[in-house]
Amino acid sequence: MTYYNLFGSTGSYEGATASELQAQGWSPAANVSFEVWIEGTGQDYRAVAQDIRNGSQYSFSTSGTFNGVSSSSVNQSSPQPALVAETAGFIVSDLDSSLDTNALALALASGSVALSDRCAATLFVQGTHGLGSSVSDQTLACETAAAARGATIQSVLLALRTAGGAAALAAIAAYFVGSGATTASAPAWTQDTNPKPITAPPVPETLPPLWRLPKKAPQFGIENGMSSSLAETVLKQCYSRIAFAGSGDPVKECSEKPIFASGRSDVSEATDHDIEALTQVPSWVELDYRPAALNPSPSGWQNAYPPCTNPTAQQNCDEYPFRATEQGGAQAVPFPSLKLINGAQNQLQGSLYASFITTCDVTPTDKEFIVVPLPPTAAGVPTLAICNGQ
Repeated sequence: MTYYNLFGSTGSYEGATASELQAQGWSPAANVSFEVWIEGTGQDYRAVAQDIRNGSQYSFSTSGTFNGVSSSSVNQSSPQPALVAETAGFIVSDLDSSLDTNALALALASGSVALSDRCAATLFVQGTHGLGSSVSDQTLACETAAAARGATIQSVLLALRTAGGAAALAAIAAYFVGSGATTASAPAWTQDTNPKPITAPPVPETLPPLWRLPKKAPQFGIENGMSSSLAETVLKQCYSRIAFAGSGDPVKECSEKPIFASGRSDVSEATDHDIEALTQVPSWVELDYRPAALNPSPSGWQNAYPPCTNPTAQQNCDEYPFRATEQGGAQAVPFPSLKLINGAQNQLQGSLYASFITTCDVTPTDKEFIVVPLPPTAAGVPTLAICNGQ
């Protein structure tokens, strides 16, 4: 990494990859799982290396204590992780591929957010359970780090990230920091016996720099045939909704899965209903395609349920999630959101959705996709099928 910094094209650690480092004469050991996070302006990084045979982990940081190890020195992590990596390999999380943990720590510190609140917020987030507990491995890692002597906001966040807690960090950033316009604070639900948000707050009009959108948007735009400004709008919505749902790492999910971006210039009423539904059930941001013909609920099933029992001649009953998904239909749990909207827009969105499924080659086997309703600020933008290479 030092040689790459000195002799690489960027003059920093930014852009380092396994192949770039191998060109400098380095190759990863066959039994070691390496992970590196490049941070700040690209002038710092942190790294862990774990022997997959016995679980022994070592840590290194160019600045600040990391996993109990002083900066600029390599030593065994303290405490040692409870889980052993399953496979050897090398992962680099660059500035455009991960949330900036240092920036998140600073934002939380400005609001004096308690360590216990941050760990409580991880309880609702999807995680792994390799340790056999009903509580996720990531929550356990957070609680262990918070209980350690000399624990700080940064040390807890770093321990959470090292334990595969990208989704938990994203949820904390979304619920505690939001747009960054006000001081960070713990939401009231972190004090509940079973901490879980009942609804998601509105997607912020802006996102703080810890999301690194200016670096990710141009690449995302080029890959999907759109301008950087439109790419940034889509990513902001996608990052926020995945983070509010606690369903995964937003940067990874929004870069890899097909995205159905319901538009403003063509189906604004349907899009507004999608936003309302996602506010009530944030997990609906990620859906699984299922042909409508395989849904046990017949076409028009929703017309038997309020508020759709008495439509006007110009209205249709709009349902979200869509009937052609595993989350749609009368037998789905949670029960879908229903609303009477302009009939022409309802039918057009259905056609656009069908086109998206075909264009992005979403199949009952490769069925996961993301729904990102475009905000009112994207007034002139139509519905987009963003295939992300699919």
